[in-house]
Amino acid sequence: MKKILFLLLLIPAFAFGQSVYTYGGKALTYGGDVVRTAVFCAEYQTVYDAYTTKPSDAVAAIWNTCVETWVANGEWATKDIIYVYAAHTNGAGEALVNWKNPGTYNATAYNAPTFTANQGFLGANTKYIDCNWIPSSNGVNFTQNSASLIIYVRTDVLSVGGHGTYNNADNKNTVIIPTYTNDRLFAGVNQQTWNYKLAPNDGDGMFVSSRTAAAVIKVYRNKVEVISETNASTGAPTHSPYCLAYNDDNVAAEFRADQVSMYAWGAGMTQTQVNNFCDPFNAAMTALGTNVY
Repeated sequence: MKKILFLLLLIPAFAFGQSVYTYGGKALTYGGDVVRTAVFCAEYQTVYDAYTTKPSDAVAAIWNTCVETWVANGEWATKDIIYVYAAHTNGAGEALVNWKNPGTYNATAYNAPTFTANQGFLGANTKYIDCNWIPSSNGVNFTQNSASLIIYVRTDVLSVGGHGTYNNADNKNTVIIPTYTNDRLFAGVNQQTWNYKLAPNDGDGMFVSSRTAAAVIKVYRNKVEVISETNASTGAPTHSPYCLAYNDDNVAAEFRADQVSMYAWGAGMTQTQVNNFCDPFNAAMTALGTNVY
């Protein structure tokens, strides 16, 4: 009876024309041949299904591990939008999918920023990406006094340009400038004026700009706190964030020649939450051989 039940469980995974069965996603051998059937968590499965061209099993397993870890440590639930630009392809917009809810708030790339598989998009003059998501009206986790912007940058570029929304007439700005022309980091979340790092700053790495209260701002680079300021919030932005430029009252401004691998917006983050979000993503980039820290 046990043998019969086991064979019945194998039937859905049977691959016609192959001499191998799988069970529970684990490889079984038959006649010396082996096949691996990937089993993903529900959250990554939705992303995988949204891709027209699928990644290899090896690449999919890397990203599934990242998402599984985010789900387990609670970071997945705290984000509104996550774009992994470092996709395996962008032939059918795969690198612009909003991982939190594929098909809703997928991004749009304008003027063809350069895409490189497993690395992301490289900006230049006129080239940028629109999230098609407005924090003030579409934000769930991202709110006036609990909000964060996260970006993974693979290049170290001095520029006045930034990522996010800035210089808007309503003074509700959220932006990161990894390295300004004076070699300093500038950032802000839901505010009118800048926060900045006094000492020189490298422009590559994983940046998190986080507001956890009405006047509490912290900025991290590669999980290390580099800015801690009190700066009053003015409200969630009323303009969709851009990447590789910032949204200035719905006009792309101050383009930035960064190569960006990931862009996410969500609730405010503590040091522990920063660690819990950054580590799985950087582990995935390391497995792909494209990490920068």
